[in-house]
Amino acid sequence: MSVINHQFRLAARRPVGLPERSDWSLTEEPVREPGEGEFLVKILYLSLDPAMRGWMNEGRSYIAPVGIGDVMRAQAPGASSPQSTRALLSATPSPVLLASRNMRFRRATAFIRSI
Repeated sequence: MSVINHQFRLAARRPVGLPERSDWSLTEEPVREPGEGEFLVKILYLSLDPAMRGWMNEGRSYIAPVGIGDVMRAQAPGASSPQSTRALLSATPSPVLLASRNMRFRRATAFIRSI
């Protein structure tokens, strides 16, 4: 499989005020084949939520902060077939199941997950 995973990671410091380009590093790495019980979905859309700014801060919150050097988390719609994606997202382009070794995600399944 020659799929590349593009990742935005929180760089060497936490942002002060509005995040800037220098607060991020973009990394790319090959996607490995799914292991037993895993599946791989191509994601076309990611959320950009106000809560994400709070996740970049150190300190107590309802969710652990994103660590320095960690991938920034987000919500993303995905599906294991174009048919289930259309039901989830109407007329938008569809994420597709690239590979699966998980019996629960072999047929049409729509879901939204944190990644």
